[in-house]
Amino acid sequence: MGKNTNALMCGIKWIFIVLLTGALAFLVLAECLLPAENVSGSAGCRLFEGEWEQLLPDGTRVPVSVPGECEAQRGEAVIVETVLPENLAPETSLCFRSAMQDMEIFVDGKLRQSYTTKDTRPFGKNSVGRYVFAVLDSGDAGKTLRLVTVTDSRYTGLLNQVYIGERADIRNYLFRVYGVETMCALCMLILSVACIMIGLFLRYYFHRNIALQYLGGGIMLAALWILSESKLRQFFLPNASIIANMAVFYLMLLPMPFLIYINYIQAHRYQKWYVLLCVANVADFVISTGLQVLEIYDFIDTIMLTYIILMIEILFVTLTIIIDWHKGLTEYHLISLGFLGMIVCGIVELIWQYQRFIKTTGIMMNFGLFILVVMASIQTAQEIIRLEKEKQLAVMMGKSKADFLASMSHEIRTPINTIMGMNEMILRENRDETISEYAQSIRRAGDMLLALINDVLDFSKIDAGKLEIVEANYQVDELLKDVCQTLQMKAKKKGLQVQVKIDGEIPKTLYGDQVRIKQILNNLLTNAVKYTPGGSVTLEVSGKQEVDDLYWLVMAVEDTGMGIREEDQKRLFDSFTRLDINRNRSIEGTGLGLNITKRLVELMNGTINVQSEYGKGSRFTVELPQGIVCGNGEEYTQEASKIETVIAEEQDSGNSAPAEVPVPLYAPKATVLVVDDNEMNLVVFRALLKRTGSKVESASGGQECLELCRTKKYDLIFLDHMMPDPDGIETLHMLRQDKDGLNVQTEVIALTANAVSGSRKRYLCEGFTDYLSKPINGEELEQILNRYIPSELKEEKVNLNKDMAIQYCNGDESMYAEVLKAYWEQGQEYLKQLPDFYRQGDWKNYAIIAHAIKSTSLQIGAEELSKMALKHEMAAKEQDEAFLYENWDRFLSLYQTVLEKIKGML
Repeated sequence: MGKNTNALMCGIKWIFIVLLTGALAFLVLAECLLPAENVSGSAGCRLFEGEWEQLLPDGTRVPVSVPGECEAQRGEAVIVETVLPENLAPETSLCFRSAMQDMEIFVDGKLRQSYTTKDTRPFGKNSVGRYVFAVLDSGDAGKTLRLVTVTDSRYTGLLNQVYIGERADIRNYLFRVYGVETMCALCMLILSVACIMIGLFLRYYFHRNIALQYLGGGIMLAALWILSESKLRQFFLPNASIIANMAVFYLMLLPMPFLIYINYIQAHRYQKWYVLLCVANVADFVISTGLQVLEIYDFIDTIMLTYIILMIEILFVTLTIIIDWHKGLTEYHLISLGFLGMIVCGIVELIWQYQRFIKTTGIMMNFGLFILVVMASIQTAQEIIRLEKEKQLAVMMGKSKADFLASMSHEIRTPINTIMGMNEMILRENRDETISEYAQSIRRAGDMLLALINDVLDFSKIDAGKLEIVEANYQVDELLKDVCQTLQMKAKKKGLQVQVKIDGEIPKTLYGDQVRIKQILNNLLTNAVKYTPGGSVTLEVSGKQEVDDLYWLVMAVEDTGMGIREEDQKRLFDSFTRLDINRNRSIEGTGLGLNITKRLVELMNGTINVQSEYGKGSRFTVELPQGIVCGNGEEYTQEASKIETVIAEEQDSGNSAPAEVPVPLYAPKATVLVVDDNEMNLVVFRALLKRTGSKVESASGGQECLELCRTKKYDLIFLDHMMPDPDGIETLHMLRQDKDGLNVQTEVIALTANAVSGSRKRYLCEGFTDYLSKPINGEELEQILNRYIPSELKEEKVNLNKDMAIQYCNGDESMYAEVLKAYWEQGQEYLKQLPDFYRQGDWKNYAIIAHAIKSTSLQIGAEELSKMALKHEMAAKEQDEAFLYENWDRFLSLYQTVLEKIKGML
């Protein structure tokens, strides 16, 4: 069936070709062989041949030829006469072609027709050339015909052909003679638009400037010039003066796009000369137009300058092509042949333009343009094929690069996971200060190495165009609180002063990618702290609204650090570039931070600027367009003031509030399955979950995981991706396909060292509940557990640091027992008052009780409760109701659990 269909379609194609060929042949043969039908009953259009005489000022007459020339001075009226034929058909017309002349036509001494553009042209001294029709009747037979022409141009005394016949016949004749050039010019105009569109598309598609659009621009100007010079222009354009002026404008501008195009294909080797030639065109345009407007010289008098410039440009282009051929630079050989062909045709066209009785205009130019377009099209097609191959190769290389990054990420992160995981256990369980210092050094080095890997991966994501900007609504004050807290912590370690200035008019809620905004600010603040040995770091946040729903968020980071040399500022945002190495030798970095920052800003359609004075400091300013969700007002003004106040108070006191330390998850009833083919990863995972009390079982592969899941229900499963057959994704799919399995609904977390662009999205699309990258952070792991472990399996675990508490009691255990009893008794009172203050919104008294709980809890060794109470005290003072409402239940539950534990100890 398929073969029959193909054969039928092939037959239809041939039938179509035969029928089309036959129809076209019929058109040609019929028009050539059959008699004409579109003529009137008269003799049609013919050349008017009479015996013409010139009437000189002194009254003498001399014979002249028409077409031909008479002796006359510029501005002098030229009068010629003849006798009309004895037989004139009704509705006969005479058609005269003026040559930049005013014209009057008399029959038997009476004015029959006149032509001048004195009152209709915008500027210039002379009327433009056009056809002038004078209608005759049978009574004019044998009468004297007088033609008077006047012009202040070199066309003084010029007499063009005179046609006689019916007006329609004359027009038909003119269209037959000049219509071909007009149709060719229209085709070239359409072709030029196609070239421009194709050039722009290829530039967008390949991200390369093939410059075809400049060739299209040149062809467009040439086509417009031919149309403007057409003898038919008066029949389709109302104001002949305008179009005549445009013809000169097009001619003067014509070389520029061609010069730009040839400059591109010659790889800018002769760019300075091409610039000079283009400047000459511009100067010619300005000077000639000025002289025309001021009516000093008409374009016809200055056109020779344009021709000279054109000839110089033609010679120069020809010379550069010959030089490149001699040097063996033949990468544009087809286009160079096309240009030479067009140049030859252009020279012939210019010569024809100076011949006064050449009928057609633009035929040779059209032919030359056609040669150039054909050659340019062939070479462009070759260039497209080459670029497509390069693009495919780039895609393959990009894929190889992505695969390499994925492999590198996995291979490096796996040992880092073991190192940092085991080090975390040392920090948690060790009590030796020296060993703890060693472990802290390992943590810092591990964080530094991880930051390096993340920078490289971020850079590769942006470089591959795969980094996604994920926009959503966000609270500006929450974002700034996080950033300011990070700034305060980093600056405190170096003893730097911190200043925060926030404009209270910023909208409370904006729409944008807050994660990337934090990354941008953190990169700038980290650099500011890193390169500032002493002094201060300032964060300023403001904004400006341009339209109702668009807000420009302006963030500036200023420091009093080392500053940047002026010559180095040009390379500041280059990748893998570190400036002033000798001075900054001891400062760690990859040279990627600012490059990533700049590219993130550009991805969000923002701008980043730097002002710096060497030895005095720098100021980086970022402006990002954000959507407005909630307008500004008093509420946010208060929030901005709070952030500044807190930073100032912490700066003055030399202390900073501890970060929010969540109460460790305690879920002894939960059972977790961890699947990984690396035994060290399993050891680290079990160690990090030790304090949660959860039962941790492990499997070394996908098949073992499936066997365990058939016999036992788990509360959460962590599943590594890169494992021997089956891998993690295949294991998950098989687990979900077992509709009657015990764990078909169990939440499964992807556990992987792959951290390249798109990993999270990929895992979620495959069916994983969440994603956890290696090296595993203990707090992030507990957050995942806390998010997905059922609440009925969680318990509050309270650890009392008895050793620390006894130190507060001067080492007296009996005093510690009395303190516990007093704490429990006071707690019963607080348990009655605290919920009332919470429900009433009495944050002043709420803060007083939270302060008391903070202090007394530390005295009995309840460190987690003390830290949480501190957060609630500060939130109540700031009237941060969102925080209080969100964390109230946990605070109350922990306090009750501590009191219950103390009750059991009394």
